Amino acid sequence: MFLKRFTRLKGIGRYACLGTAVLETLGRKYKMHNMQKGRVDYQLRCLEDASVVCRSAEVLPHLAREYIAPIVNQQSHVCAGFKPEVIIVDSFSELSDQLFQHKSQGWQFCCNYLDIAHSDQFVENFDSVGLLALAGLEGLYTSMLAEIELRWPHIPIIYLHFPDALEERETFVERGREIRRVVEAFAKQHPSLYSFSVPSEIVRHPKVIEPGLENFPYHYNQATYDAFAEVIRGHSALRGYF
Repeated sequence: MFLKRFTRLKGIGRYACLGTAVLETLGRKYKMHNMQKGRVDYQLRCLEDASVVCRSAEVLPHLAREYIAPIVNQQSHVCAGFKPEVIIVDSFSELSDQLFQHKSQGWQFCCNYLDIAHSDQFVENFDSVGLLALAGLEGLYTSMLAEIELRWPHIPIIYLHFPDALEERETFVERGREIRRVVEAFAKQHPSLYSFSVPSEIVRHPKVIEPGLENFPYHYNQATYDAFAEVIRGHSALRGYF
């Protein structure tokens, strides 16, 4: 156990700012293969058909936010080159990422709608498929869990739910709660899936807010990340990892 604290934990991730902050709070050193915007339906299609995989070089010229470039590049590499010890997921991609598809070639990528400069050229070449339809979420998670179990039997899957305490848009509040309902139901059936949320009353905006993100509802105070870290460390099945 003492040596484990100083070795790098190898994992696969599908997480955004919540997962990143919680991992930093947990304090382990990690080697993570993360696909931040790897929406579950996109990943399943890529595993079935390599021609669907994002061609990031063709997406980058259309970005409205240059800092998104590394996150788009992640979508070009579907599988990790190592055997993971753990999988860490947060709910952001199913919650808010949109799917785009190249009209003539059929390959896809995911990002926030505002990440893209919707120029005439972009609209001419890409269809905006939109947010994930939650009506099919149970089937998608069933397929993904089966794929994970086939590749890495009994690997722990830690699923972190973004709090909605700062969210004022009812559509996204409802989306987040439906995602949590589905994942929590699956966690009761799958011993290796762990679904974590924290109480709304501790959730606040961070003390330091980046310019332009004053009203962003998905960055939180450190107490929120501390609470996630505490429930993960407190779970008996996960103590050996964190």
